[in-house]
Amino acid sequence: MSDQPFKSFKFDGIFGLALDALAISTEFSFLNRLMGSVGSVSNTKASLQFGVFLDENKEDGGGEIALGGFNKKRLLTPLQWAPVSKKSNGHWQVEIKEIRIGNVTLDICRDGSCRGVVDTGTSHLGVPVKHIKQITSSLETDMHAEGSCSDVSAPDVHLVLEGLTLSLSPRNYMRPLPLPRALNTPALRATDVRGGTQTPPGMCSPKLMSVNMPMPMGPNLFILGEPVLQRYYTVYDWAERKIGFGMAANARNAGSLAAPEGIDEQEEDVHSFLQVTVTVAVRRVQRIS
Repeated sequence: MSDQPFKSFKFDGIFGLALDALAISTEFSFLNRLMGSVGSVSNTKASLQFGVFLDENKEDGGGEIALGGFNKKRLLTPLQWAPVSKKSNGHWQVEIKEIRIGNVTLDICRDGSCRGVVDTGTSHLGVPVKHIKQITSSLETDMHAEGSCSDVSAPDVHLVLEGLTLSLSPRNYMRPLPLPRALNTPALRATDVRGGTQTPPGMCSPKLMSVNMPMPMGPNLFILGEPVLQRYYTVYDWAERKIGFGMAANARNAGSLAAPEGIDEQEEDVHSFLQVTVTVAVRRVQRIS
């Protein structure tokens, strides 16, 4: 390897798995080389796919990349596929048709300009800089007791793609620990004095980061990082230019499927009817004058 740029890095090299538009040449594209191997060997079982598993429990290895296919043992639910958007940019990105926070649909993607890049190297959800305040304020919540922010009551986030919806609960997108609140804020002090209430000890905040990308990638570009990739096992199909999403086989997802934590992938309205029988007795009362 050359000294530039690898001399200053602690890792051994870059294993590029992006689409060929981002490769220096076809020789530097692993998947392009794999395509040549699959085409030249008739009895190979390899396919032009790779699967990514990211686990929250770093002690168990933290993750896995399956090359030439994907690991079905890492899936709790079948894969659902979304086509790659803007293939000429070279990124594994999908069109985001709609974003819902709880039952509220945001206006951000109504013009059809929202895209989401699936990125294993990002620990947060990337949000366009002009929308990050709106989304943050919709998700952050007070922490009234000691504990983890993963267990707070906050709305689910739904990213509607072409063909499927990705859903995240607070356990997926919240920072684990609350951020300290400034107790000397005049507005908070005034509220405490007038209402006699106690200021919550901290604020639970979502794992969001600002994204400021110009055209053609931006401006409405989202980064689908670890909050998405730890909930969903993802499969990248280089031949058909599509990305598959399925619930990852981890302890949290297994528990949520057994006892849902607020997310219902196939939400339905439930109507209950109650029939009541009422018996009325009439008694005549005679007045004595």
